[in-house]
Amino acid sequence: FREIARQALPENPVLERAVNFDRPQPASVAPSETSLDPTISALRQLVDNTTARLREYSGAYGDQRLKRKPWTRKEALGHLIDWAIAHQQWVTRALMESNVKADGYPDEAAVAVQDYADFSWLEAVDLWASLNRLLIHVPLRVPENRLDVTCRIGILEPVPLSKLIEAYLAHCEDTVGQVLARLD
Repeated sequence: FREIARQALPENPVLERAVNFDRPQPASVAPSETSLDPTISALRQLVDNTTARLREYSGAYGDQRLKRKPWTRKEALGHLIDWAIAHQQWVTRALMESNVKADGYPDEAAVAVQDYADFSWLEAVDLWASLNRLLIHVPLRVPENRLDVTCRIGILEPVPLSKLIEAYLAHCEDTVGQVLARLD
């Protein structure tokens, strides 16, 4: 396969130096068991079950307004996409830094600014699921001693990374519950 790939590359000395097919690739880091496993398992189940259900619905379902928020189901999913992006960044920073400080949680006004209402329903479902699968993948590889990294989000009291992830799951469960709730 390496020879086929080499033949497919254009003759370019800079590219040839940049692509070293013979360099050994780092072994994938195997997940280790941590106290976060139940939370990650619950997030995986939420994502898998919710994605399967939401993919069954048409775009018209996504356009229905929620009872507790001034959003459509699609906009609520957009809000969860924003939260997933923010949490992915915070978890990554917690792996590299001694503490995490962020301005705050994603602003609810970002839902309107990003115009999630006009985004494709199925693409929103798939994007939310994909971002959460990354959020499942990375924390499974967080060593137990990094779960205590202090995270200060906005003006809230600092919490350990493990509690930040647990709070993320609780927020997702609440918002997904609103998205899946009967509205009649």
